[in-house]
Amino acid sequence: MKQFFKYLLASLTALFLFCIIVFFIFGALLGSAFQKEVATVKSNSVLKIEFSQPLDERTDNNPFKNLNLASLKPSNQPGLNDITKCLENAAADANIKGVLLNLNYLEGGYASIRELRNALIEFKKSKKYVIAYSEGYSTKAYYLASVADKVYLHPQGAVDFRGLFTQLVFFKGALEKLEIEPEIIRHGKFKSAIEPFILDKMSPENREQTSTYVNAIWETLCSEIAESRNISRADLENIADSLTAENANDALKLRLVDQLTYQDELDKIIATRNGDEKDKINFVSLVKYKDVPAPKSDKKFTQDRIAVIYATGEIVSGKGERGQMGSDNIAAAIKKSTRRQQSEGYCITCKFSRWKCTCFRCNLERNQISQRGKTIYSKYGRCCCFRWILHQLPGRHHCRTTQHHYRFHWCVWSADECTKTADQ
Repeated sequence: MKQFFKYLLASLTALFLFCIIVFFIFGALLGSAFQKEVATVKSNSVLKIEFSQPLDERTDNNPFKNLNLASLKPSNQPGLNDITKCLENAAADANIKGVLLNLNYLEGGYASIRELRNALIEFKKSKKYVIAYSEGYSTKAYYLASVADKVYLHPQGAVDFRGLFTQLVFFKGALEKLEIEPEIIRHGKFKSAIEPFILDKMSPENREQTSTYVNAIWETLCSEIAESRNISRADLENIADSLTAENANDALKLRLVDQLTYQDELDKIIATRNGDEKDKINFVSLVKYKDVPAPKSDKKFTQDRIAVIYATGEIVSGKGERGQMGSDNIAAAIKKSTRRQQSEGYCITCKFSRWKCTCFRCNLERNQISQRGKTIYSKYGRCCCFRWILHQLPGRHHCRTTQHHYRFHWCVWSADECTKTADQ
């Protein structure tokens, strides 16, 4: 028996020491993986913008969200706030010669894509080039690419430029077969969220408001693409209706793209633009460039400030988790901003996925904002009902984007335009 306990104790001791050693080794590996290197940019560099994840309003700083287990390094994609800041810095960076848009994948709201497009327009004012390349452009990708000086396409690629549509699913028939009768509390004919449970087709009011916002988005896309590519609206409408650009050669003939080229040929084109005879290009990714110190700026700072509050995700009660808009957190952020004497107003960027009746907690802060005489500038990226609370505030300015889902006040603004309005 003594011999048994002797070996048991030795085994447990060895296992304990092994766990400690593995813990420290794993901790060292994680520490080295998350340690930020001092980012530098070589001369004749090109800022490469490509997407592997949907475009979010702002960067998610959670290092474990997109951890690559093979390299033990996070692969977080910068959000819209960091991308626009990178473009602003790159315009003043002498080491950055231009921007390459690699648009093999692009997913996000039209409002966010339009804001990124406007940032590229501002970047081009620095007399630096913007080049777009893809193996196949979606409608969203081509809308962004159209702002580039040159649009390149893979010889076997296509431009999937088509009109917009919306699709609804109705449950009334299924509920009747299951003998389920929904109890609906509804105010107003344009409140269409409950229609799938009580109708088997779109109501005239819902069709009207849906057609309004879809046509508003399409109007913005076509007008801006037509201006950038010097193509008439009639030609764009015909391309979308007939799908005549789904062949690379046809897309070239229709002037949707400037040249058909392979990736290695594109590298030579960029090297020639940079004046590099060795065809060697220094590409800088967004992940790396966002850690590069900003160049010195001649901008003058003022004591007047605009508080920007990001309200992103599903509205839930309490504080909520990451990716959710907790009513307590938003209320606390508004309350904290009103206490700052230097805050002239607020530009609230709202992007909602769903609505629940928990926004009444935020409604409690309305009187405090009103009493302090602040002005709210709000920008909506998606459909939301939080607008009804802000709408009752004095001195409000609602900056709606191309994805605002209401039938009235159709004003297509992006967040940068909303901020300029606040500055005025």
